[in-house]
Amino acid sequence: MIRRQHWQPVRTRINRLRRFFGPLLIDRPAVERQQLIMLARQTQLDAAGALFFSLVLAICVDSPVALFDAPDIGPVWLWFAVFPVWAPIMIFTGRRLLRADRRTFNPRPWRWGLTLLYLINGMIWVRFMLVAWSETNVALQAVVMIVVLAHLATYLVNLGPHMLVFVLPVVAVVTSSELIMLHHDTDLANFAAISYPLFGLYQLLLGRDAHRRLSASLMRTTELREVTEDLESARARAVEDGEARDQFFASMSHELRTPLNAVIGFSDLMAQQVHGPLGNESYRGYVGDISDSGRHLLRLVDDLLDMSSAEQKKLTVVPEMNSIDDLLGEVKQVLVPLADRKGIRLIVPPPSGRNACFDQLRLKQVLINLGSNAIKFTNADGEVRIDWSVDPDDTLVLSVRDNGVGIAEEDMKLIFDPFRQAETARVARKVDHGTGLGLTIARELAEQHGGTLQLESRLGAGTLAIVRLTNARVSEPGQDSPGPETPTEIRYGT
Repeated sequence: MIRRQHWQPVRTRINRLRRFFGPLLIDRPAVERQQLIMLARQTQLDAAGALFFSLVLAICVDSPVALFDAPDIGPVWLWFAVFPVWAPIMIFTGRRLLRADRRTFNPRPWRWGLTLLYLINGMIWVRFMLVAWSETNVALQAVVMIVVLAHLATYLVNLGPHMLVFVLPVVAVVTSSELIMLHHDTDLANFAAISYPLFGLYQLLLGRDAHRRLSASLMRTTELREVTEDLESARARAVEDGEARDQFFASMSHELRTPLNAVIGFSDLMAQQVHGPLGNESYRGYVGDISDSGRHLLRLVDDLLDMSSAEQKKLTVVPEMNSIDDLLGEVKQVLVPLADRKGIRLIVPPPSGRNACFDQLRLKQVLINLGSNAIKFTNADGEVRIDWSVDPDDTLVLSVRDNGVGIAEEDMKLIFDPFRQAETARVARKVDHGTGLGLTIARELAEQHGGTLQLESRLGAGTLAIVRLTNARVSEPGQDSPGPETPTEIRYGT
């Protein structure tokens, strides 16, 4: 208990120093991992360079062809003998870190391991001052002094990525060299005793500035990589969700349509009393409601499935030569009951005997969606007109015009958004419930034909929907169809 109380103030001071110097010497883990990886590559180069230059120094200082005359022959070669053992240790440490997972490895042990590695490496080079110094040989003193300064200079380049690994070896080498120089009484030793601390301080200032710039660059690189990884993960999840949704809608297409068709078919049989009277007149109204509700629910299911197919780029359009009169006749057959129910006049042009190249089923769906929308937003005694024409460039133009409530200018940008609706659409849905996907699906199908769908409207002045199909190859009455011998299948996105 007494020991704990004795060490508590020391621990408190250490924690304060750590909180103060930590942000200056250590970056966030993601950035520090990149810094340590850079140092791991550098250790291999440092090891090879140290082995080569130590051999050159040993030969120059103490050999038969020595350029300088060392006082004692043995110690210089003993100093060199350390490097053949020390260099593999540095290389092994760097390679081991490079084999680690660069995104998840713990930087703390590697941080202190590399710091210790370069502290020992620095002390080995400081040892050269002791084995090669000569009180009488000025040239050898200059060599020793230059070697230490050169070693300090390499720290700026080699250890700059990590501030902690850079600072501690610099301080250790400068301090050790200073203490050694203070024990010698020569002019160069005195000069070295003054220049080493100044040079070390200069190195620290340059290292701090270089580290700050490098850290900022690594930080941006890390952030970009994290954003890229997040986007890639989001894309992968979206693909998985899309595949799951495809499977869901594929199964729901059968599971929903089959019972709904049965409900509609049996309710129609009961309404027509094919097998005899129902027994109570009230039941006829109920059966009619069941049939209408089933058809309405089937329309909603069809819209949702078509919208899903459009988003997944799986809607297919197969253009071929078809009769324009047949197309408008089928559309009229579907829309007349809706118009009669609201007391709206539905006007369709008379037969023309002309053909054009389009997908009968898909273009019929476009006109039905546009026509039902027009009827929905037109008041009683209103008018909905379906018409068509041919532009000089052989473009088939189909139009649906109404004199209904129209669309406000600020709502025009919302009409093709499947997840948002204009105010008039929200009001209409209170009366005639729907998915609000009709216009979106109509535009997708028009674009699958290689055409466009445009809306023109003003609030209170009705709406005009225009579908333009280029290269429709509209034939004249009595003219042979100029369509291709075999239908061409056009898939979404082609």
